Amino acid sequence: MSIFVQAGSGWTLHQNHALIPEMDTYEPLQGSSYIELPKDIHDTKALVNIKNDDQQCFKWSNLAALHPASNHAERLINYQDYKEELKFDGIEFPVPIHQISKLEKQNRGISITVIGITNDEKYKK
Repeated sequence: MSIFVQAGSGWTLHQNHALIPEMDTYEPLQGSSYIELPKDIHDTKALVNIKNDDQQCFKWSNLAALHPASNHAERLINYQDYKEELKFDGIEFPVPIHQISKLEKQNRGISITVIGITNDEKYKK
């Protein structure tokens, strides 16, 4: 309703017959250490999932994008020579989504897109 009013529809609400509140648990997105991919995603071979044991998976993933490995792209050793290449000043690890813009500002020419997956049936159309 508010979208139509803001767009200049001239609509007004005269009566509300029901209010059905729906609540869900807030779980902010945040990275972590290595997590094995679900089989259906792993089998696409579309992602590189770096096998790290620290909380810096975000750093390693970005370095993997900048320096693609020709063999065993999931191995951390492929990216360790580049670990100082990107600036992570004041960035927490694991990196919360709200700090991605800070990282982009510190590293000109880097643009990050975050994509999520869900098992919720209402999004599978």
